[in-house]
Amino acid sequence: MLGLIKKDLIIIMNNLKSLLVILIFYVIMIYMGKMDIFFLPAFLSMVIMLSTFNYDNYNKWDFYALTLPNGRKNIVKSKYVTSILVTVIFTVISLLISLCFLNKINILNTIRTTLYTILGIALFQAILYPVTFKLGIEKARIYIFVVVFMLVFLIGVVFKFVDFSFLNKLGFLKDYIDYLITLLVLGFFLISYKISDIIYSKRDL
Repeated sequence: MLGLIKKDLIIIMNNLKSLLVILIFYVIMIYMGKMDIFFLPAFLSMVIMLSTFNYDNYNKWDFYALTLPNGRKNIVKSKYVTSILVTVIFTVISLLISLCFLNKINILNTIRTTLYTILGIALFQAILYPVTFKLGIEKARIYIFVVVFMLVFLIGVVFKFVDFSFLNKLGFLKDYIDYLITLLVLGFFLISYKISDIIYSKRDL
């Protein structure tokens, strides 16, 4: 599995060149304080991870990987592990850039934002990966777009029409809300991995 992770990391390193302009733009905007785009590097990590699926499909990589010991299982596991590594790395880079260029920064709020950024990307990946393993990246593109659009729409509807004042009555949960959300997302991510593993083990290539 380590070889599969290394392969994806090499692909990602090669793709970083094409994202250099975006990263430079990100640094400039942070330096000028013109916009809050803290999430951008983490979002790019998700886009880059999806590009590894495209690379594998284009080069018929899966047919070779299946000849390796536990090929199907390790293919799925390596994607999920690599996703965690890349998301954390990109988010930490974003955090370091923010610390370097922002004069006034609340460390606790920044760490909290970092945590929720990672959890948000993990949630998107947990939804998208089973679809991608089921249909392949080419057929899954339209579904990925629909899923992202629906999630954004639903989040917008929830925040617009749901009154969250009832949370004030749950004061005993305030100190644990970050932990609870983290556990829920990690649990969903693990379930997503199990689903992808089952789907890919039965998929005809």
